[in-house]
Amino acid sequence: MLSGISDGRLQPRIRTAVLVQSAFILFWTRLGSLNALETVKRATFWKHWLGCEMGSVDTLGRVYAGLRVEGLRKGLHHVYARLKRNKALPGTRGWDVAVLDGHESHASYRHHCSGCLRRTVHLESGDRVQFYHRQVTPMLVSEKLHLLLDLEPQRPGEDEIATALRLLGRVLAAYPRAFQILLADSLYAQVPFLNFLLARGKHAVVVLKDDRRDLYQDAQGLFRLTPPQSGRYRSRDCLWWDVHDLTSWPQVTVPLRVVRSQETSSVRRQDSGERETQSSEWIWVTTLPAAIVPTASVVY
Repeated sequence: MLSGISDGRLQPRIRTAVLVQSAFILFWTRLGSLNALETVKRATFWKHWLGCEMGSVDTLGRVYAGLRVEGLRKGLHHVYARLKRNKALPGTRGWDVAVLDGHESHASYRHHCSGCLRRTVHLESGDRVQFYHRQVTPMLVSEKLHLLLDLEPQRPGEDEIATALRLLGRVLAAYPRAFQILLADSLYAQVPFLNFLLARGKHAVVVLKDDRRDLYQDAQGLFRLTPPQSGRYRSRDCLWWDVHDLTSWPQVTVPLRVVRSQETSSVRRQDSGERETQSSEWIWVTTLPAAIVPTASVVY
């Protein structure tokens, strides 16, 4: 897998695969930084693991910054193909599921590059411009394993949805049968995102929070008229509502379905040792048909 990873060096003294292999130890041992990795550079372990001495921190940083992403993506696909062939990706309740979300990798008030996003942070001392990077990542999830499929940086001047659609176009071309259902948070409850998946034969389950939407208000009205069904999720007692064939969002190409879960659990307080009942509520909008996917599967 590592043999296909390369960087921009013309005549490397240390092979790229060896330097990338060093990074595995950085993450597996949670050292936290390249400088922390260099503190164990003299250990005899490296000659057994790498077959040679580990490169310097400067070399590692320079090579990692110049890695060609196509080699990394092929490596991830190689892992996926092996796991799929060995039936190590059983899915969740009979469905192949992926999760899509945005993640910030770092932020700084002082250092920035041409690819940085920027925002104004309101502090007691005054407003300051903060530079940061955000990536959108799809993760294949099963009951025993989570597997990263790809990553796409958000570009200056675009929103997370635009980044996600660009990423999904590439992911669905490389992994056409990896997942049938895509999970996302409330940011992705938008028409372009839902229609993009529907046009490619995929379904979405998205958190629904915006009470200003007609869909949200119509679903709430139907919840009051529909008796809930009892259920259980992990150790929580639940009441579930499931309303479907909603046309309150006509821009979406299919009728939608809204599922609500009120969950009650008992927790023990560390300070007093007393048990306390906690309640929470979740609402999702989904394109999954009720005749095929039961309410419990949507909640899980």
